[in-house]
Amino acid sequence: CAHRGMKVCSVDAGNSKFFRCPYHGW
Repeated sequence: CAHRGMKVCSVDAGNSKFFRCPYHGW
């Protein structure tokens, strides 16, 4: 997602279903 949680969303490489985006739930 393009949220400020990019640092967390950048980990969605393999954990996309887990570390999608805590802010929006993407």
